[in-house]
Amino acid sequence: MAASIVQNTFKKELEMLKTGRESRHDFTWVLYFSTLLLMTLLLTSSNSYAANVPVCSADYDQYYPKAASDGAGGAIIVWGDRRTDDNYDVYVQRMNAQGTVLWQSNGIFISYNSQGDGTDQSDPQIIPDGAGGAFIAWIDNRDSGYGDIYCQHINSSGASQWTANGVMVCDASSYQRDVRLVSDGSGGIILCWSDMRGSNQDIYTRRVNSSGTPQWTDDGVLICNAASSQQDPAIVSDGSGGAIMAWTDSRTGARGVYAQRINSSGAVQWTANGVALSSVGRTGQYPQICSDGAGGAVVTWYDDRTYGQVPFTSYDIFAQRINTSGVIQWTANGVAVCNYDAQQEHPRIIGDGSG
Repeated sequence: MAASIVQNTFKKELEMLKTGRESRHDFTWVLYFSTLLLMTLLLTSSNSYAANVPVCSADYDQYYPKAASDGAGGAIIVWGDRRTDDNYDVYVQRMNAQGTVLWQSNGIFISYNSQGDGTDQSDPQIIPDGAGGAFIAWIDNRDSGYGDIYCQHINSSGASQWTANGVMVCDASSYQRDVRLVSDGSGGIILCWSDMRGSNQDIYTRRVNSSGTPQWTDDGVLICNAASSQQDPAIVSDGSGGAIMAWTDSRTGARGVYAQRINSSGAVQWTANGVALSSVGRTGQYPQICSDGAGGAVVTWYDDRTYGQVPFTSYDIFAQRINTSGVIQWTANGVAVCNYDAQQEHPRIIGDGSG
C-alpha cells in the first residue's frame, strides 16, 4: 500500500455533483490511491452509494483523478493510468447515481501511446459538456519529449467525438503545463496553460470548437509574458463566448495574482499582460476563479503578506472581484477572507448567484 498513496494525502478533489433536486447535494470525493475509490456523501437521511466503490482496479498505478457531473446525479471520472507499465495514459469512467459503473470495466482509454517510456499523458482535467458527456484536456509528450496540450470530447456513452487520441492544442517548443479548460458556450472549449517556450513561464490560451478544430493563433494566444514567471492559471467563462483567466505572477519580485479577459474571437480585452488583483505576497497565491454572473469574475488565493508581522501567521485567504471591463471592485490587493492565526491555504470558490 505504500506506493498507493500518490504525491501526498492532502491532494483530494471534492466535486459537487448538481442533481437538480433542491433537497440533495452529491459530493464526489476521489482519493489518490493506486486503486481509485469513489465515495459519495449524500446530505440526506439515506445513502444510495456504497462506500469505497472501485472506479478502476487495473494493474500498476492510477493517478491524478478528477471528476465532473454527468448531469444525472452521477459522475465522469478521468485519471492517468500506468497499466501498461511503459507510460501514463488517460482513461475515463462513468458512474451513475447509484454508484454503478456504466462503461467498460476499468475505464475507456482516451489517449494511449505505445511509444514506450517517456511518452506520458498526464495531469488530466475534465469539465461536463452539458449533455451527459465531458471535455478532457491533458499534458502529452508523445512527440517532442516535452509536455504538449491535447484535448478530447466524449459523449454520454464514453465514445470519443474528436480525433482519436486527442486534438493537439499546442506543441510549441519546451514545456506546457497546468492546463485548465472551460466551456465556450457553443459546444467547444477554451483552454489556458503555463508555457515555457520563452525564457520564463508565460500564460497562453486557445479555443477548440464543437467539431474539434483548434481556433485562434497556432499554439495559442499570448495572455501574459511579463518578466519572471506566470503560472498556476485558472479559467472561467465570461458568459459571452470568451473567458477570464487568473494566474500567479512574479513580475515584481513578489508573487501576485493577475487576470485577463479574452473574447470569443481570441482578442485580449484588458490591460496588456493582465490586471493586478494582488501584488504583495512573497509566496503562495494559486488562484481559483468563478463567474460573478455579470461578465466579470471573483478570484480567491492565499498568500503570506503578513509573515513576520503578526505572530503565528503565515498564509491567509484573500479574494478580489473584477468586472467585465477589467476594473477592480473590492479593496486593493484583495479582501481578507480568513486571516486567523497559523495557516490557511488552498481555497476553493463557487458563485453564490448574487455576484
